[in-house]
Amino acid sequence: MEANNAPSGRESSILNVKKFTGEEKIHLGKGVSNDALDFVDCFRAMAQKNDAGRQLRVRQWQQADCSRSGHLSLAQCDLWVKGVLVSKCVKGEGERIWSRYRRCFIHAFNRAKNVAENTEIEGINATSDDYIDQKEFRLLIGYLCVCVVMFDAFQVIDGGSAGVDEKDDFRIELKEWLAGYQKVSD
Repeated sequence: MEANNAPSGRESSILNVKKFTGEEKIHLGKGVSNDALDFVDCFRAMAQKNDAGRQLRVRQWQQADCSRSGHLSLAQCDLWVKGVLVSKCVKGEGERIWSRYRRCFIHAFNRAKNVAENTEIEGINATSDDYIDQKEFRLLIGYLCVCVVMFDAFQVIDGGSAGVDEKDDFRIELKEWLAGYQKVSD
C-alpha cells in the first residue's frame, strides 16, 4: 500500500484506508509538522466521544492490555502506540514517528493514569494510580495527541528547526523562544 494525500494537500505517511466518518475535525494551527499530523490522524478517531470511537477503543484496549489484567502499564502503552503507528503508516514511517515522539508518551500516561479512583490491585504491590484502566483509556489517547503536538512545537523552537538535530539540547533559551515562537502560534 502507499501513502495517501491528506485533505490539506500535504503528503501523509498513513496508509490508504477507509476514513472514520464520525469524527470531529480538529484544527491544529500552523507550524505543526506532517509527523505530528500523521500521529494525530492515527489516534483521533479513537478519542471521539461517540459509538464509533467507543467501538475503536474497545478493540484497541484489547490489543493494548495484552496481559488481560485490566490495567495498562507505561511499557504496554508504549508498545501499543508503536503497534498502531506501524500498522497505519507506510513501511518504516510508523516506527520513525513513534521514535520521534516517544519521550513525551510518559507525560500523557502520567496525566491520564490519575483520573479514575485509586484502588489497590490484588496480587501485586501497586495501586490503580500506577496504571491506566479502561475508564482512563480515552483520556490517554487524547493526552497522547496533545503531548505530541506540544512536543512538536517544542522541537520547532528548540534549535530553530523541526525535528531533532545537533542544535537541540531539549531546553528552550530566551533567544530561541524569541526567534521561534511565531512559527507555532496562530
